[in-house]
Amino acid sequence: MSQPVFFEAERKRFFRPLNSSRRELVVACLRALYERLHGPAADYAHTMTRDLLRELLMAVVRDNPDRLTTEAEPDEFSSADGEPVQLTNLLMRALLTDGWLEQFADRHGLVTAFRFSRPGKLLAEALWMLDRPGRSRQRNMRGCRNALEAALQARGDAHDLVDAYEYAEKVIEDLTEGIDYFQELVRHLMQTASVQRQWSEFVEFLDRFQREYSKQLTADNAMLNREAIRQNLERLRQVNDAKFRRIDEQLHDIAHWAAKEHTGPTVYEWLLGRIEAKRRWSG
Repeated sequence: MSQPVFFEAERKRFFRPLNSSRRELVVACLRALYERLHGPAADYAHTMTRDLLRELLMAVVRDNPDRLTTEAEPDEFSSADGEPVQLTNLLMRALLTDGWLEQFADRHGLVTAFRFSRPGKLLAEALWMLDRPGRSRQRNMRGCRNALEAALQARGDAHDLVDAYEYAEKVIEDLTEGIDYFQELVRHLMQTASVQRQWSEFVEFLDRFQREYSKQLTADNAMLNREAIRQNLERLRQVNDAKFRRIDEQLHDIAHWAAKEHTGPTVYEWLLGRIEAKRRWSG
């Protein structure tokens, strides 16, 4: 039994928008569209009409006026000159022509509506998921930073240090979750894709994902939080002997797993080192 062919019909150039000069804008549009159609606040009572689709994409275009990748080859996307109406129409046409969106008649058959194609929905969900860990990652990094600052206060104790460690662990989980999800999707696509000329566009997209999209997972305010965490860890290593011993003794009482796993002279120093290692990994 022959394997189904992925790059055929409307999917023949499926990855063209993600390889275009406006690829960052395309990603922003796909994320916004997925949020509208399938996100937590999705309104399933109303279909996505042409006017609603144009309105949604227009808002994204206006919010991202300069999302042009200058090193990319000139193409139909770069020739739009950033004019919102022209660019929005171009994006709508590309997403439909290249197999990301499909048209259907709504349940009343009165208007033509739009929805993701099956592969379009899978890839858009992956891009949407990759954006979400960035938000929770920042919350967890701030939580780690705040817990360390609490430990530095006069009333700070081992509970604050354990909280910081748990927040640091969640940062790593957030960073890996989106990439793992995307890689699983890639494996699924590779099982059904044919080896033909269009395959090179898929490979080019994957290479670019490794270089660009994965960088976004560690961008934004993470640098400021990582530096603050580093400084707090250094200050905690310099606390007076009385506080050092007090927290170390408390750790033996409340963090039995750390007392069992630790190497070196004290649980206190070991736990600070573990938090530092996770901070470095997240950057």
